Amino acid sequence: MLLLRQTTTFPGPFCRDCGLNVFRSTTAHTLAVGWLGLVSFFVFPFVVLRNVLKRRLIHRLPAPVSPAGAAVGPAKPGRSLFARPLAYFVFVPVLLLGAVVLTSWLESPGRQVGKCVTVYGSAADLEPCSSKHDGVITAVADEPGECPGGTMTAVWLRSVETTEVFCVGRG
Repeated sequence: MLLLRQTTTFPGPFCRDCGLNVFRSTTAHTLAVGWLGLVSFFVFPFVVLRNVLKRRLIHRLPAPVSPAGAAVGPAKPGRSLFARPLAYFVFVPVLLLGAVVLTSWLESPGRQVGKCVTVYGSAADLEPCSSKHDGVITAVADEPGECPGGTMTAVWLRSVETTEVFCVGRG
């Protein structure tokens, strides 16, 4: 199902309570696993939006009626959508994407200026400025020759994947 997707519909007929029950349980399931898969990840928001818009139609359904002598009555609507734990799995991709964005932002070359380093030839490691270090990153450049005057050396940081060089001055 990573490359394919599956759609399930429940045509009814439903009373209002049965319709709410089906809507809540299927929407919670969709929020939990409907975004898994290559195609589904992009289709998922539209499916959820369509379902939420169709929810208004459920409230227009007739009230439940238990036929006299029936062994089974109408379904209970059940807990609301966000009282169901499955509904919160929708936040997993949001949290993962947020973690990726935050990590790339924290490791961006420009955010390294002002940090202390220990130099090993043409490479360097970030060090706490309170410990022994060889210098401070003063600028980020595309080429070693583009470092500003007063730069001791230009290095690549071993912990940051980038093509830029870091200009190191006395610190």
